[in-house]
Amino acid sequence: MPIPSLGGFQAFEAAARHLSFTLAGEELFVTQAAISQRIKQLETQLGFKLFLRQVRQLALTKEGAQLAPVVTRSIGAITQAIVAVNADQNCGPLTVSTLSSFAMKWLIPRLADFNLHYPEIQLRIHTGDAVVDFNSGGIDLAIRYAAKEISGLYSVPLMVDEVFPVCSPALLARGKTLRKPDDLKNFVLIHDESDSRRFGHPNCSGLDWETWCRAVGAEINTRTGLFFNQGDQVVQAAVAGQGVAITRTSLAQDDIAAGRLIRLFKSNVMASAGYSIVCRDDMLQSTKIVAFREWLLQQAEMISVTVT
Repeated sequence: MPIPSLGGFQAFEAAARHLSFTLAGEELFVTQAAISQRIKQLETQLGFKLFLRQVRQLALTKEGAQLAPVVTRSIGAITQAIVAVNADQNCGPLTVSTLSSFAMKWLIPRLADFNLHYPEIQLRIHTGDAVVDFNSGGIDLAIRYAAKEISGLYSVPLMVDEVFPVCSPALLARGKTLRKPDDLKNFVLIHDESDSRRFGHPNCSGLDWETWCRAVGAEINTRTGLFFNQGDQVVQAAVAGQGVAITRTSLAQDDIAAGRLIRLFKSNVMASAGYSIVCRDDMLQSTKIVAFREWLLQQAEMISVTVT
């Protein structure tokens, strides 16, 4: 026998408790006729009568009286389970997966603001670039750098970066001329290989010297220099005066604002990939996820990099 709908059992439970179709309808915000119809459908599916419909009086049949307490307990258990799930989603820790470089250079410096506005939400930050398993991995929300939309999940763009060279003020103070892109041939180039590892080839997101030089028309040897597989390492090497780094807005903006780095040239090269906020569709209404998602989007709107 097919299992009857939960709506029919809800109508039966309310009517059995009140012994009134009218009061049951008021409780469930439907009409008396709708309650009567649902119960008739339920009786047809079950194969027996649930109520004795008498003049101005409603009474349970023997079968209805036997079924009513079981249905009441079952609906109560379902309700309690839903409340428990919502409590876990809304009040438990929020576990966020993101890339190590993004965490170090963008997210962590801003977390004090999130904690100030949402002290009740306990954050757990996991770093890595592996594919997130939202069903069994214990992750509530992820921030990923991707060249296309992630299928099968809720995804909203967080930010798209510009790509540009940076160096420390101390490097420029050493006296070498760096007025135009071709002057880079006299400097050590610092390379970011993280996108090459993540996307399979270096030009997927445009975060490499060859792509940038082609975009601005510079003719230099881009196959020499220092190579790192994490974006935050690239930025730190530039801060330390090791050479000129190719980087992007999200990773370098705080160091530029603090004067630790100088953005070079007035180029406008956009990365073809970008950061996105990702989670399961059924988690969209979770209070803690809504709060963190809106906070991330607000922080992303505040990005401002001064071009020298």
